[in-house]
Amino acid sequence: VADPRCEKSITPSDFVVNILPRSMAVRFKQPENALAFTAITPESPRNWESWVFYDAVRLIAERDASTGAILGGVMAHELGHLLQASQAHAEAGLMLSSWSAQQISELEHGSFRFTAEVMAEMRAGFDRRWDALEDDASSPEDRAALPGSGH
Repeated sequence: VADPRCEKSITPSDFVVNILPRSMAVRFKQPENALAFTAITPESPRNWESWVFYDAVRLIAERDASTGAILGGVMAHELGHLLQASQAHAEAGLMLSSWSAQQISELEHGSFRFTAEVMAEMRAGFDRRWDALEDDASSPEDRAALPGSGH
């Protein structure tokens, strides 16, 4: 029996992180060393989906840190892209395009984080997304059906 929660349509207020085997990276035309990706383009600025390649995460974890720490960091990084509605990377912090062994160690110990600037960009990006969602709700009934903002 299907779970009725699974029948919900995905809306711009939803974010989805798919965790896939490395073999799926080929289908997405991603480089061999890619841990994840989020496709945000001018044609799809409201994308709500990211893909994480679990085998690549485990490979790094075997050398440098726990699988949970790496997976959590990669998922947070990809959610950062979704919240900013951008594929941009930062010059410091969790939104760097790649991480050094030292940064992975900091991630494992909870000290490798988003910068204040990136956090502000994520908040502004989500606010823009939320405002567009509210603007798209044309009737009072549509507005009443929106999830609580929580932001």
